[in-house]
Amino acid sequence: MSQPKADFRAVTALLIRRARLIFIFYFAALAFVFMTTNLITPIYSANAKLLVDVDGQRLFDPQAEPLAFGLVNGVIDSEVELLKSDPVYYEVARALPLEQLQEFETNSSILKWMLGVLKPVPPQKISMDEIVRHLKDAVFVKRKGRTFIIELSARSIDPQTAAAIVNQLAQLHIDLRLAQRINSVLRAQTMLEQQVEQAKNVLMNSELQLSEFVVENLAEIAAHSGDPKLAELKSVLFGMKEQEALARTSISRIDSFDISSEWNVLAAEIGGATLEQLARQRDELAAQAAKGVGQDGVENIEKDLEFLKANFSLLVENERSSTSRLIGELVGQQQVVVAQVRLRLAQVNLPAAILSKFYQVKTQTDAARKQYEELVKRTSNMDRQLAAQTPSLRIAAFATPASKAVFPNRTMIMLTAAVLLLGLCVAVTYFYDLYLGGVTTDDQLSELMGKRIGASFPQLALPYISPNQNQNSASLIHAMQQLEFSEASRRLRLDLELALSQKARTAQFGEKSAKIVLVTSSVENEGKSFVSAALSKVTASLGKRVLLIDGDLRKPTLHHLLGVESDQGFSSFLATPLDATALTASFHNQIEANLDVLIGQGNPTASPDRLLAGPGLEKLLNSVSKHYDYIIIDTPPLLPVVDTNYFLKHADAAIFVVKSGKLAQAEVRKAHHILAQFEHLSIVPVLNGGAHQTTSYLKNYKTSYAG
Repeated sequence: MSQPKADFRAVTALLIRRARLIFIFYFAALAFVFMTTNLITPIYSANAKLLVDVDGQRLFDPQAEPLAFGLVNGVIDSEVELLKSDPVYYEVARALPLEQLQEFETNSSILKWMLGVLKPVPPQKISMDEIVRHLKDAVFVKRKGRTFIIELSARSIDPQTAAAIVNQLAQLHIDLRLAQRINSVLRAQTMLEQQVEQAKNVLMNSELQLSEFVVENLAEIAAHSGDPKLAELKSVLFGMKEQEALARTSISRIDSFDISSEWNVLAAEIGGATLEQLARQRDELAAQAAKGVGQDGVENIEKDLEFLKANFSLLVENERSSTSRLIGELVGQQQVVVAQVRLRLAQVNLPAAILSKFYQVKTQTDAARKQYEELVKRTSNMDRQLAAQTPSLRIAAFATPASKAVFPNRTMIMLTAAVLLLGLCVAVTYFYDLYLGGVTTDDQLSELMGKRIGASFPQLALPYISPNQNQNSASLIHAMQQLEFSEASRRLRLDLELALSQKARTAQFGEKSAKIVLVTSSVENEGKSFVSAALSKVTASLGKRVLLIDGDLRKPTLHHLLGVESDQGFSSFLATPLDATALTASFHNQIEANLDVLIGQGNPTASPDRLLAGPGLEKLLNSVSKHYDYIIIDTPPLLPVVDTNYFLKHADAAIFVVKSGKLAQAEVRKAHHILAQFEHLSIVPVLNGGAHQTTSYLKNYKTSYAG
């Protein structure tokens, strides 16, 4: 079975033939795309750009080298990933009222939007996680090539919302990153202050140990060195220590007395005329109260006693404070003296044991002081770094509300749809025409059959026929009078003679003088009987003896078409092949010159395929072939029944009639495949009722060629 082939000419012919269908489908599809794009809610996009400063935070480290290019890429890519993280999206969701926007409603439904008939459902409160999920779907973050620019873009049905989301996201990310950097510096600063405090305590302990060592060994050092300066400093230091000890003892005794009752003892301990006078006045008032001076007198005495007590306490506290200040001054003076002693020790000769111990303690003290000073310096630098802390990113370009939607891009969609739909329409039409649609042109049938098509019967424009006339007979008479139809009949006869002559040169079948020609089709009502009658008339008009047999036993038609009637027919003879009377009664001789007809009427008692399989068919053909030049048999259609197969083995040629646009090409191929199985058969395809264009030559000479 031949497969369909496509070439440029076939495709061009298809486009011309199906141009109307293609354009109807094409513009209908374009209209649908246009309406769909107008129904889609537009989506707007807003873009912002962030500039990454990879070296700005390294200014406080003068010795720091510039970052390598690979590390720079790592820093920028890290910022891109952080911009995609959840914390910044949660901050954006808290900062913007996104739950009030339509695109963030949880009850949004495409079905509701399409139908538009459902009752409105009040929007449900959307969760923060759902808002963040919508945000992450709407926001896109990417690095611009290998630059230091990070581009943020957001999409929304509202251009203001898209711009607000992008700007808020950029600013909040910068704020979060700055807060993280400041918190990091603060944590480092807290840890450094703790280290400074620890170093300070270590330094104080080291200084104390060194001072104690000097004081404890000063007498021995002064005696061994014989240095008068050291002896003088020793005397001064020890004198200060004695004064400090006396002052501390005085404070201890003051703190040990009860100021409310032991006035005299305190006055004697501290000394001073004022304290002694206050103590005597208190004793006198106490004596007056003991003598009994009345209620008023007692109250006055108690007030005076309270006043004296307050003055006495104030004087005692002043004395204690004065003594404490003296102790502080003595301690400070001692430190000065100790420092002078330490300097002097470096200028005198010391015993080896003392010198070793001295430098051991001094080394520890110097190390503690150096560590303390380094930590204090770092603390100062940390304070300056905290004060000058700046973000590592800044907004290089803020997002502004878009004036034009990014989706749908109606121009691009329509252009793309125009191109794709044109190709789709052509492909669908080609597929439909090749596999589903019927054959409508000579080129289609020629491509389908794999051979040239010579004859093509036009669509007839039949006149009005009165009810009293035989419809089929009148139609045939009128058709034969039409130029195009008569010319198609003549061309079919020539094609048949050419096919028979070519076949005769390659394979001659039998000794019959008549050529047996079948006229068939794929299914019924394709015009095969009409073509059979027309071919018989044209052939007979040339002086050829023609026998036209109506071989369609199931639905005979020729007797209506030719206007002949009989009770006997082809089926009657096949039922009784030995009865010559039935055959004679079925013949209609000379309905036209050189044209005899064997009609198919009759009342068969057996099924048609059983009759055709019997000996009657072969007996008939052998008998009549000696008396005719052509035997033309109008056979049943190929696909519904198997009757035609019984005729094919006796035939020399088969005229395959295809009704324009009636049957799918796949069915036509199936029927042609049945004919192609008989290799001895010459197949002549005919298109019936196809589009036909009359040339101007035929129009001008219509009368001359209509005979």
